[in-house]
Amino acid sequence: MRSSHTGGSPRKSGATSEFKNRRTFLKGSVATVAGIGLAGCSSNGDGNGSNGSGSNGGGDEAEIHVVTGETNQAAKQWFDRMANQFMQETGIAVTMDYSSLSPTERISTLIQTGNTPELATLDTGQAAQLAFRDQLAGVSELVGTFEDEYGGDVPDNVRLQMDGTDYTVPLWTNPTQVWYWSDVYEEYGLESSAALTWEEYQEIAAEINSDDMYGTVVPSATSSLSSFTFWNFLTSNGGSVASRSDGDVQIALDQGDNKARAVETVEYLNELHEYSPRASDFEWGDILQSFVSRNSAHSIYGPRAKLQVINNTPERKGEVRPHFPVHNGTEQFINNGGGWVLLDGAEYKDEARQFIEFTVRQNRLVDFLTSVAPVHNFPTIAEIAEMDEYRNSEFISENFRERDLEIVQESFEKGISWGGETEPYNQYGPSLFTSQELGTLLYNVNISGKDPEQAVSDTAGRLRDVLSNLQE
Repeated sequence: MRSSHTGGSPRKSGATSEFKNRRTFLKGSVATVAGIGLAGCSSNGDGNGSNGSGSNGGGDEAEIHVVTGETNQAAKQWFDRMANQFMQETGIAVTMDYSSLSPTERISTLIQTGNTPELATLDTGQAAQLAFRDQLAGVSELVGTFEDEYGGDVPDNVRLQMDGTDYTVPLWTNPTQVWYWSDVYEEYGLESSAALTWEEYQEIAAEINSDDMYGTVVPSATSSLSSFTFWNFLTSNGGSVASRSDGDVQIALDQGDNKARAVETVEYLNELHEYSPRASDFEWGDILQSFVSRNSAHSIYGPRAKLQVINNTPERKGEVRPHFPVHNGTEQFINNGGGWVLLDGAEYKDEARQFIEFTVRQNRLVDFLTSVAPVHNFPTIAEIAEMDEYRNSEFISENFRERDLEIVQESFEKGISWGGETEPYNQYGPSLFTSQELGTLLYNVNISGKDPEQAVSDTAGRLRDVLSNLQE
């Protein structure tokens, strides 16, 4: 994998200024060039329904209420434009609710006050929580409309399906890669191949690791980021968190050969943690900060890692490249998709369906995907990523190499969702992830020094409690 490096120690004492730890990185910068905001989509429906003649006001006129956590400027511009154009075309008003809270918290508050919104944009995990409470309406026919519009299929690995019914229109997905600084690789004589085995990745991290730059980051906290890290590497080792027995979902983490894979994954991430900051309290912004400030050589994330470099140090954007796969026999990482959901208790569901359909037609969605967290919000239909309107859009063509887009697309096509380990889909998967028990597993081993095998067994027990509560 690696060419010979004749420089001796990982870093020469005279070459530190370029890679010094930079603690002055702007913590508020996890945000927004070309709409680089949190992954999300949002707002608006489709329809079989009435045309209505809504206005933002009252009476019995239809009004579609849309909740979204997408609050960056590019997202707001797109949603507001969709709402205005839809109003002009149909006479139906659309009210955008840009929530600073979690969208699910905002929705819960509205439901409790008798003001159930029609639509929201949620990621798969958030949507699953509402689907479990029977608060979402099925949207399978709208997924079909979306597929017909772009001449492709939405793969199972980004769908939220329960008993054969879709509960999201998955407009985007966030596939995972390992991003790295290519100029650092060049300095050490390392090859910039897209594919790496676990062993090769560990060797590279060890080679680069020094007082001036960590070789990688292994988040080791009770957090969703740490859970995300463990689950990615577990899937790349052919392991799984859950399985089915006689149709029933069960925890597989400590069962049979899968336990050996889980323990091996923990041991590997424990060894890799030697070349990482302590990261015992790391959340999503922290791993981006460490990478963008060149405090670490790698970031296990989606393309947002590159978007943050474009936003903060655009002169270095050409030096940020992706690895995929990084694997121990299974070329697979996690995809976390998201898109439209339709609230079952809403008053104007037909009009909302009409709005969803409106937003996916006539390349309106392509406009979203090329302006709001471009490439990080990757198309869920492969044919969209091949369209000239997508590839030749100004932001993508100026900032992403063709080869990098191919690597991102491969990670999407080979990705797996939280519930995609089983057939049929494990509807409890997103909630097992958000429990953060897998993050606690890494904390217990990497920070507290717990025995990996015991830690896996204890984590599996706690996950069984989570699953039992979900199944009640």
